Amino acid sequence: MFLKMILGALARQKRKHFLIALTVGLGVSLATAMLGVMFDVGDKVNQELKSYGANLTVIPKGASMRGDLYQSRDSEEGVSVDEADYLPEDQLYKIKMIFWAYNIVDFAPYLTVGVEIAGLPASGGAEASSAKIPLTGTWFKKTLNLPTGETVETGFAGLKSWWSVAGEMGDDIEPGSVLVGVKLAERLGLKVGDEFSVSGPSSMEASLTVRGIFDSGGDDDEGIFAPLALAQALSGREGLVPRVEVSALTTPENDLARRAAQD
Repeated sequence: MFLKMILGALARQKRKHFLIALTVGLGVSLATAMLGVMFDVGDKVNQELKSYGANLTVIPKGASMRGDLYQSRDSEEGVSVDEADYLPEDQLYKIKMIFWAYNIVDFAPYLTVGVEIAGLPASGGAEASSAKIPLTGTWFKKTLNLPTGETVETGFAGLKSWWSVAGEMGDDIEPGSVLVGVKLAERLGLKVGDEFSVSGPSSMEASLTVRGIFDSGGDDDEGIFAPLALAQALSGREGLVPRVEVSALTTPENDLARRAAQD
């Protein structure tokens, strides 16, 4: 009987019930769309910002004070440094094993050392070859095998995606391949395929090949980017890095973030 009453009421007021159902459906759709925008807009903004490079820097505890005092970067002269000022390269995989691991998009270590250049093309000039040039070692493209069995692709190429590179980005398999800044290349007369030699503080000499010439639009255009192992050997700091740049999707401070920070 009750079922017949319900069916009868629905049959007699079809138009009214149709409008009610339509209104409820529109309301649910609008609420769902608004929630989707609210939850997605933060990630979209962060993904756009990620295209401009790293937004976090990882350094050894206490190293920032020394750098501020001497207004220096990685390869200062006359400043006493020790291994406490560096991070072990073989421990950097742990960046992808923290609580916020899925928020880490890309990361790459950097070690900068001042080098002297020799073996330049004739247009380079003796004066240019005698000046010290900043050579920064990094991971161009690096595959990390985590203890969890996962594989992570990371490196410099993803962090500097907006750079204009004539030639190839290179990789860590070719230790003698480097990227040269466009201003430095113009000043020294270098082009893709040229070979030259450098020497560093460790008295080591290395023969390099210009794999690409980049335009960053900044001070980096006066330097050289090389595989990390090469910079470590030239500086005598094998297995160590002073800083790591990280591109991460960040979230506002909340209870979850505070609890994670206590871990």
